[in-house]
Amino acid sequence: MTDWGMPKPPSGGTYLVDPRDAFPHEPEAVSNFNESMYFSLFDVPKTCGLWFRLGNRPNEGYAERTVCIYLPDGSVAFQAGRPPITHNREMAAGGLRFEIIEPFVHKRATFDGDVVVLRDPTVMANPSRAFKDNPHVRARFELDFTAASSV
Repeated sequence: MTDWGMPKPPSGGTYLVDPRDAFPHEPEAVSNFNESMYFSLFDVPKTCGLWFRLGNRPNEGYAERTVCIYLPDGSVAFQAGRPPITHNREMAAGGLRFEIIEPFVHKRATFDGDVVVLRDPTVMANPSRAFKDNPHVRARFELDFTAASSV
């Protein structure tokens, strides 16, 4: 076994990656089963970027959704929540969606929803107040990711 619990490949061999592994899996019976996807990207010359995560917790009846967009002026557009879900057949909740177009080759991430714009991101030390005292705007993005090399 390897350090992470997977069997070692045959001598001189490699692991085979199954395309089905790119898609959501059947939930295990444990109450806190969680399957998630996370994307992070930055454009250093433009001083902007974003990260977003969706974690399905179907046995608990919700997903964990986070959208964080770093804007060139130093402000941050942010949204997090626990939208309800009842299954783990897709990665989509609360306006955030991750699609596998072609396993290990092409993914798409889209968001359409409300974000709070924080001129001073340190106000998130008190999230309730930050969400109440700062402007909310509609945000939409569609991003396509294409592999630069094979798995």
